[in-house]
Amino acid sequence: MKQWHVVAYDVADARRLRRVHRCVSRQALAVQRSVFLFHGTRGALRRLLAELATLIDAERDDVRAYPSAHPGRMWMSSGIESVEDGDSTTEEPTLLAANDESGEWATALRKLWRSLGGRE
Repeated sequence: MKQWHVVAYDVADARRLRRVHRCVSRQALAVQRSVFLFHGTRGALRRLLAELATLIDAERDDVRAYPSAHPGRMWMSSGIESVEDGDSTTEEPTLLAANDESGEWATALRKLWRSLGGRE
């Protein structure tokens, strides 16, 4: 069964950082520079983390994956989502407008939201 995870990394070396970023970018949606949303099975997550383990220096770098709620429930104008119970305090979440000049982040998030069956 596919699940959502937040994958984040902190890589000390620029060369390793580029390699890790390319690897994760192929399999997950970027939320910030080193934070991604991954949607896949546990096996797919294990494979991603195993591949990342070959790219990092375990003594200097850090890669983490956390279970996450559905992305459509994480970005709401009101309401709070808990990963444990999956309940939201609002019935119809609406996307927040991004505060950036270009609006690229908001556009990407709306596209993801619609692809997951959400409505604006």
